[in-house]
Amino acid sequence: MADPEYGWTVEMQIKASKQDLRCLEVPVSYLKRIGKSKISGTIRGVVGAGAKILHTIFSAALEVFL
Repeated sequence: MADPEYGWTVEMQIKASKQDLRCLEVPVSYLKRIGKSKISGTIRGVVGAGAKILHTIFSAALEVFL
């Protein structure tokens, strides 16, 4: 994945879709994290991560049309 931050998961899904790979969601158990999230715990974090993810999606969409 080229994106080292928040867009890598979307990038991975887009690349898998382009290659017609089958994807499966697998439930996992995990312990609840202690403390407050730096991303979902602040408006700046939510907006920043959301913008990065949307940028990744729109960049992939532009590649289709160019």
